[in-house]
Amino acid sequence: MDMENLNNIILEDDILKQYQTIFEDYKNSNGKVVYVDQKNKNEKLMDGKSWKTAFSSLDKGIESANSGDSIFVAMGEYSPQSNHNLIYGEHFRIKEEKNISMFNENHFRLKNGVSIFGGFDGTESEVYQRDINKNKTVLKGNGRHVLCHVWELEAGRNKEKWPKIEGIDSTAVLDGFTITGGNANYEGRDYRSFGGGVLNLGAKPTFRNCTFSINFASCSGGAVANFCSHPKFYNCNFISNSSNDSAGAVFNQGESCPTFFNCIFISNSSESCGAILNTEKSISKFYNTMFIDNIATKGDGGAVGDSNSPSKFYGCIFKNNKSLQNGYHVSISQSKTELFKSIYIENGELKNETNGVFSYSSQKTRIFPDLPDDAKRFINQQNAKLKNIKK
Repeated sequence: MDMENLNNIILEDDILKQYQTIFEDYKNSNGKVVYVDQKNKNEKLMDGKSWKTAFSSLDKGIESANSGDSIFVAMGEYSPQSNHNLIYGEHFRIKEEKNISMFNENHFRLKNGVSIFGGFDGTESEVYQRDINKNKTVLKGNGRHVLCHVWELEAGRNKEKWPKIEGIDSTAVLDGFTITGGNANYEGRDYRSFGGGVLNLGAKPTFRNCTFSINFASCSGGAVANFCSHPKFYNCNFISNSSNDSAGAVFNQGESCPTFFNCIFISNSSESCGAILNTEKSISKFYNTMFIDNIATKGDGGAVGDSNSPSKFYGCIFKNNKSLQNGYHVSISQSKTELFKSIYIENGELKNETNGVFSYSSQKTRIFPDLPDDAKRFINQQNAKLKNIKK
């Protein structure tokens, strides 16, 4: 197979349709546009109604936007200035008020019904006029998480003690940004040590055309951590993120169901599961996604680890990932993981190896090899039932 054509795997029609519809309506015509430009230093002319009177703070832009509005953000670097409450419960669930804890930190928080677009030079009037590669727009952490979204508190709680927090759904959109410098570094094991770039708790935000780079978590999910969350990522890159424990890039727990379309995971690292760890019945779906040069420095799963979580991979590429132990591409434990039309490469060649995908005690792990003969699957099974299916 021609190496230059590896990224041209054709998805099924229904998958392509779902992927393309996301990009059909960038701007909600029913709302206004709020302008943000960090170069504007004239505080007397900051109402966000034009580029000349743009807010210099993204926090101000988000605060002034209502559902149906769009926010245009000019190139530059933005750090969170607003202080938010981060409320969490024992064992990642809020069950009783006595089990609730709260701390404050500066981070960005998306808003339902509001699309935030980066990549402008400060002259455009439409989204299609921007250039996200030329006009780099950066959200940089301020010592903690860059973005954080938490679930809505149940009705009837003490409103004075526990302020109401709105749950974030898929209409909260971030498009065309680099998220970097997130630092979820905490010596204990609670939310403060997960998701350096983005922490999602019961949230469903949408990310498009974003790059998550050089974020860190002392536990798991250097770039993103999802708890009971269902975010979607379109055309996103995850580059050089890291964590101490597992999932250098993305950590999914508690029946989280993130979806990744046309994404790239490059050079992410952790002790185990270099890029991604799915656990506690989390069902991650990957479409046309590449995993390159990720590494698990001590454990299994150079790129991905599935533990009691049936992930699904469609037309993905695994190249030059490394692990100290088993599954230098994918490690599967007690999971009905499915890989469709995916390719595995080592040192620029398609090979028939023995340990690229490691499946342990996994029932009905399925590999669909509808590819040329030189694209052999390489599987190592222990106490597993593997179905190698030919269409």
